[in-house]
Amino acid sequence: MDIVVVSGYKPYPATLIKGSGKSDSTGASYECHILVGPQWTDLHTVSPIATVSEFSHFNADDAENIGWGVDACKWALDEVPPTTFGAQIRLKVFLHARGGPDFSVRGIAYHLVAKGTVKEDQEQDFEDHRQL
Repeated sequence: MDIVVVSGYKPYPATLIKGSGKSDSTGASYECHILVGPQWTDLHTVSPIATVSEFSHFNADDAENIGWGVDACKWALDEVPPTTFGAQIRLKVFLHARGGPDFSVRGIAYHLVAKGTVKEDQEQDFEDHRQL
């Protein structure tokens, strides 16, 4: 049984996750998927958390209705690629953004603890990420 801790950051372009074009006070909802960590042969539980880590607002005169938040962070297992034995954790981050079309979420930070069996022979893939 393995216990793995994964933390990371997913950047997004300014045009992808934006506030509503209807008005500054109208929220727009998004579902963002992020593949994280090693591949698993068996996974029992994952405890994830995510937050907006970076945002931009290009109209400083109208910033009073700005807002954002993560409504939920769920997980699933995906086979990547489908012909390989093993699956990677897919985080599903549900968030909202408010502030009109000049507002954008530029990044999502995540952290999770997972318990299961990690697929063997992945040490070299993650050698740069190992903290001693």
